[in-house]
Amino acid sequence: MGMGLIGIGQQKRDQAMAGFGEVARMESNRNQAEDTLKANQEAADNSMKGTMTATGAMLGYTTGMAGATAAATAAGGAAAGAKVGMMAGLPGMAIGAAAGFLFSSLF
Repeated sequence: MGMGLIGIGQQKRDQAMAGFGEVARMESNRNQAEDTLKANQEAADNSMKGTMTATGAMLGYTTGMAGATAAATAAGGAAAGAKVGMMAGLPGMAIGAAAGFLFSSLF
């Protein structure tokens, strides 16, 4: 003889609970993958900001240093030109770093 009404109900409940458990596992896996993707994107963004900031600083420093050295050398003496160039490169570096960071945040 077949199962009774209570047995069939328990079997259906067990099947439903197994289905809910599978759905919960799938959702957990999806959430974990989404969190990993967000963390990787944030790490890539931070890496790009660092690269752009360093590149801007380098370009600003060398541009400021070259311009000031040329002007000071023309005014008189290579040693004086080198000193002025080193001091003038620092503001250029700061401006370049800020510009690089800004561009990396915008794009």
